[in-house]
Amino acid sequence: MPSEFHFATAVEFDANETEVVVYERDGVVVTAFAVSHPPVEPAFGYTIEFAGRKVIVSGDTVITDGLRQQAEGADLVVMDTMNHDLVESLENVFRSIGDDRNATIFYDIREYHPDVHDIAAFATEARVARLALTHYAPSVQGERQLRRVYVDPIRAGYDGEIIAGSDGTTVTIPLR
Repeated sequence: MPSEFHFATAVEFDANETEVVVYERDGVVVTAFAVSHPPVEPAFGYTIEFAGRKVIVSGDTVITDGLRQQAEGADLVVMDTMNHDLVESLENVFRSIGDDRNATIFYDIREYHPDVHDIAAFATEARVARLALTHYAPSVQGERQLRRVYVDPIRAGYDGEIIAGSDGTTVTIPLR
């Protein structure tokens, strides 16, 4: 953790809760909500609200009803992102060379990361103003691959702003 955040304190909460406020101060409210990331359970995403603005951090998850409810009308959703077609292709390559271990991994990870097409439909239905993509699976090299594998398929079904994030990306949401 960066030293400027040394004041932060972990807040324990009942992991059986599907939604719980974990921080509330000076108008900022952070709510943890249950997401789906089998076999890791429990898993949580976060809603951050301030001055009429709402940011959702999906965590590692497929799209769930809880995520849809939290994201409704959000100003920003930070979303883990997977291209299932490409991951399936990689699974098939590993199977074809007899690497069952990696083939199984590439099969299993589709159970707990959302596909680009599902992300587009989710963001459109939830009226999300902007998406910040993160935790790309599989990873790609360079802006051109990032656009082709992730941004373009989402853009085909979503008209909002798409931010193809990387470590250190900053997104500013102006106050109303």
